[in-house]
Amino acid sequence: TLKDMEEDILEGLKSQELEEYLSGPFTVVIKES
Repeated sequence: TLKDMEEDILEGLKSQELEEYLSGPFTVVIKES
């Protein structure tokens, strides 16, 4: 249904933002340590 599609899109955006956030500050901390 349309609602399921919207939820999938929102989940995809969340996971994409999370990946970008994790690959940002956390990789810097790992490189410095």
